[in-house]
Amino acid sequence: MTTIAAIATGVGGGVGIIRVSGPLSRRIAESMCRPFPLDVKSHHLYLADFYRMSGLSSTKQAAEMQSVQTEEILDQGLFCFMKAPHSYTGEDVLELHAHGGSMNLKRLLQSVLSAGASPAAPGEFTKRAFLSGKLDLTQAEAIAALIGAQSMQASKQAQRQLHGEIGQKIVALRFGVLKSLGALEGTLDFPDLDEDQVLAQESIKELTLIKQELTQLSSSFSQGGKALAQGIEVVLFGQTNAGKSSLINALCQAERVLVDAEPGTTRDFVEVKTQWKDVPITLIDTAGKHALASKVERQGLSLGKQRGRHADVVLLVIDGTADSLTEELDFLREISQEATCFLVFNKMDKQGYRLPSLPDLTKSAPFLSKETCIKLLEHTISCSALCGFGLEALQERIL
Repeated sequence: MTTIAAIATGVGGGVGIIRVSGPLSRRIAESMCRPFPLDVKSHHLYLADFYRMSGLSSTKQAAEMQSVQTEEILDQGLFCFMKAPHSYTGEDVLELHAHGGSMNLKRLLQSVLSAGASPAAPGEFTKRAFLSGKLDLTQAEAIAALIGAQSMQASKQAQRQLHGEIGQKIVALRFGVLKSLGALEGTLDFPDLDEDQVLAQESIKELTLIKQELTQLSSSFSQGGKALAQGIEVVLFGQTNAGKSSLINALCQAERVLVDAEPGTTRDFVEVKTQWKDVPITLIDTAGKHALASKVERQGLSLGKQRGRHADVVLLVIDGTADSLTEELDFLREISQEATCFLVFNKMDKQGYRLPSLPDLTKSAPFLSKETCIKLLEHTISCSALCGFGLEALQERIL
């Protein structure tokens, strides 16, 4: 097994850490850290000078002679040697706690690499922890989620997963499956027992409950876990001047997108990031559709549709004062069936505003079934980007 090393902290702080893991960890520590105690204790911090190394010799005496020839103190700090298997990776681990300057940490890492270590690949320390049995797969994923958490809620969720919340559930479900498997295999060995039918029925009941729990776990990822960890993508479609850009600015409470009465203000899709109740939200504004759209606008609309196919939520923004809904609802032909779609009737502050009825929808969108139209009516929201009416309710519905 090779010895790996990397900068384990963000650069620029007061303290930075170089982490080393593998069989050469102690020899690198003996070569770089002075004084190095002969009876070094695992998991203890020691004050030392860190020396530059140009190569790791095979014996301690040769290493000392070599270090004299290349004498250069890089820094002074603390080092900690953690003996296997009582370490994060399960291997011998060395940590150098030095000053956190970018150049300082790079020079220290280069010295460690010159002494025999190899650069660690992204996530390699956690990979070794998983392979050595220090972490299960759900905990390894939790570490990546914790590092990349974009909100307090995502951080809390990752911490729960890191402490085994999901892993313990999976272990319990696996035990139930093995228990049922043992019972069923027993009926094969003794096929004439009267209890066979009873055991089979109990096993089917047990496996049905396990299936329900697994289905619930799977759906909770798409409905909540993914949203907290990666955020929710919300794409806005609609005719020109329906108020998409104004709605995004209102939802962000900032002027993030250009707004103008002239058609074609938005020619390409624009992504705006915000947070609602600690959940990361990406709002995607797309080019409006209108009869006199230029070639560039049509290209922008096409790009927006492509981007919107991967969104979690679609807001079809409609001018609530429009006489006809036919062109507005035509967008529904191209919206992914997997995304949740809301009909957002904007401009409720204007005279002539009204919400559609079921006959209005079925007449304007004959390609939709009656059941789909009823569902869309349940997903209809009134709002005013100008006055702020209905925006809080819209956020709640999306979340």
